Amino acid sequence: MKRIFNIVILLFIASSSFGQWIKKNIADEFGDPTNEVCLVYTCNGTFSNSATTDSELTDKLVVYYSKPPDNWLWLRFDLYEYNRNVSANRDQFGVLSYKPADGIISKCTIWHILQIKLYSNTIHGKYSVDKKLSEDVIDGRNLLQSLCYESQPIKFHVLLEDGSTYNFIVDPKGFKDILRTLNGPATVDYIL
Repeated sequence: MKRIFNIVILLFIASSSFGQWIKKNIADEFGDPTNEVCLVYTCNGTFSNSATTDSELTDKLVVYYSKPPDNWLWLRFDLYEYNRNVSANRDQFGVLSYKPADGIISKCTIWHILQIKLYSNTIHGKYSVDKKLSEDVIDGRNLLQSLCYESQPIKFHVLLEDGSTYNFIVDPKGFKDILRTLNGPATVDYIL
């Protein structure tokens, strides 16, 4: 009986050790495992547009990771207006602003379906044609560093082309630890 109790405690500790971040393996359309994994964080917030102000929002941050040799990370925001089950993501660009506890506001451009490249080792991702680090990857790395090294919640604000705004707060606790599980302890150091 004591052994079962200890196992239950260990499972609880293991499942809660990454804060609110959950790791999921991605399968292809046939149900077979792929080389990709995603990390999911769910939080609540508010949104405003031409029809409403400060309405309820559920936001899922989804970090997609492809294992070597591809080695890329994408962050996507799935925005659920009125806490519905259908994402309100639209095909438009916007600006993502985030503010850690130190109060310094950073901004980055988000692509259609609200995603930003955090890291890539490919010629089209990490480097531009002239081999300088491209601006979107620098912005993505700064966001990735905030998620890895901040200990206090980070405030996010998304402004889309149509004027819609989304506000939510992410607690980064556990992100660096769950990121290390993707490809071993060197993952965080390698990509930062």
